[in-house]
Amino acid sequence: MLKRGLWFVCLFCYAYNSFAFQKERIEVNTLGKAIEFAKINNAQINLEKEKLSESKIRKKEAITAFFIPEVSLSYSLSSAQNSNNVIDYSPDFDGTVGIRTGIELFSGFQDISYIANRNKLDQAAKSDFRNKENEELLKVIESYYNLIAAREAHSINLKSLEISKKLLEQAHLRFKAGELTRPELSLAKYRLAEQEALLKSAEAELIAEEENFFYLTGGAYASEKLEQIKPNFVIPSSQDEFVSLALSLNPYIHSSQKNMEAAKLAKNVALSEFSPKVKLDFESRTRTQSEKTPPFPFPSDNRDYKNSVSLSVTIPLMNRGKSLYNVMNSNVIESKARIMVKDANDKVENIAISTWNIYHSSILEVKAREQAVAAALDRFEGNQQGYKAGAVTTSDMLDAERELSKQEISYAKSYSKMLSSMYRLKYVIGDLSSLNF
Repeated sequence: MLKRGLWFVCLFCYAYNSFAFQKERIEVNTLGKAIEFAKINNAQINLEKEKLSESKIRKKEAITAFFIPEVSLSYSLSSAQNSNNVIDYSPDFDGTVGIRTGIELFSGFQDISYIANRNKLDQAAKSDFRNKENEELLKVIESYYNLIAAREAHSINLKSLEISKKLLEQAHLRFKAGELTRPELSLAKYRLAEQEALLKSAEAELIAEEENFFYLTGGAYASEKLEQIKPNFVIPSSQDEFVSLALSLNPYIHSSQKNMEAAKLAKNVALSEFSPKVKLDFESRTRTQSEKTPPFPFPSDNRDYKNSVSLSVTIPLMNRGKSLYNVMNSNVIESKARIMVKDANDKVENIAISTWNIYHSSILEVKAREQAVAAALDRFEGNQQGYKAGAVTTSDMLDAERELSKQEISYAKSYSKMLSSMYRLKYVIGDLSSLNF
């Protein structure tokens, strides 16, 4: 009876887990839905969001440190007796409790420079997030179209396999009738085995694209039928216009520029360590018994609290070389930031030119593939009629079928590549994430 109960519990848990898994399965059938899901669930985008939140917190920390004064609670305990004995465990102690508030009046504009520095770094973090989001969304788009092409290639290879099987059956019949030689029959068998291998390769590629799409979207499955709609956004009319837009709007360039501005402000922070510091302190604490009854001839004072205000000026002379090192290090960081700005501009310009050329070459490739598919289809249909009439050999028929499949697969991949290259134009400009998919 106990075994039956355990078996029932295990069966119930398995059924529940299966139901929960099916319930959580999310499928997308359009590029827009895939993009929306990836914006929320993509691991790299979420990681960049956390970095952006960290940058905002550091900015708020710098602002609050400037406006909120230092407040500390103090408690001190001292012996009320004088003793010549080093080891004195006298129970007579006199303690004070107080509160101290410090306001820094001048620090060589260190705090203001630091706030401005954190603000520029926060702006750089925003550009970094935008750049990373565009990068991951481009991967999702390419994966989406690659998946469509992989499915199309798998379907074409599956159809070619069926044609190869039928041709092999016909070859067997014609061989028995004495119309084909044994080498021609062997060729038909070889082509079938070759087509089976191509189908296996297409299946492996399809599985890889399915897994890649699932990872990039952050857990979404692609439905059996995916919409393939051509983008309708406006494309710049010339390469020069496109490059100019990329150099002015690309978030990677903006990030490098903000980092350079932040490096300049960090240098000001380092230089301000050499300036004088002016600080105003307010203190209120309880008075000790000895302070209430001072020695003769000072009059006694029975007030319980002692209040004081002090103004201090600190002039740094030497900090073990730390301040000098900070200035030297800030100079190096600023120099590196300048190099990064130039490198970012050169890199984006190079990517923009190559992306523009790839886009236009992909258009020409699609047109060429369309013509190649039409020619291969005419040849296949002609050979098919000739093969039925016995005027075309099995080898020629298999070659025509293979060429048609090859051209159809090449067209599917080139068309997906062209669509991806259109979205890559928007990625280089930096407004891919703002598109209405």
